[in-house]
Amino acid sequence: MLGRTQKAIDSFDQALKIKPDQHEAWNNRGIALSNLGRFQEAIDSFDQALKIKPDQHEAWNNRGIALRNLGRFDEAIASFDQALKIKPDNSSSFYNKAWYYTLQGNIDLTLENLTQAINLDEEYRERAKTDPDFDSIRADERFQRLLLGS
Repeated sequence: MLGRTQKAIDSFDQALKIKPDQHEAWNNRGIALSNLGRFQEAIDSFDQALKIKPDQHEAWNNRGIALRNLGRFDEAIASFDQALKIKPDNSSSFYNKAWYYTLQGNIDLTLENLTQAINLDEEYRERAKTDPDFDSIRADERFQRLLLGS
């Protein structure tokens, strides 16, 4: 798997030599780098994509995930917020923000963002049921009601 991911990065690099303004290639290169745990390089790729196409909500969301993985939480939230400015129904960005607020111990903002994610995509209700990121609030009554759909 790692070998294929590196080959994908090499292919994106070749494509970008030919056409350096391909924002999709920069974004996909960033995803591949993130998959290898090379988060700062991934952020650099997402930033390149965003220089070309500043309204690419996927790149903003992916950038937020990479920043989160580096522990740069305030920057991550700013990226998720930017993704939501562009695409207000981006359930993934709401879910990622919920995780961040759980880490901060802010249950109200966790539930607010998680509710938004679930309202936009029911898949997130099931995901939150087993996501260890929410273990610290798992016993909270409001969290339990949200997971039950009531």
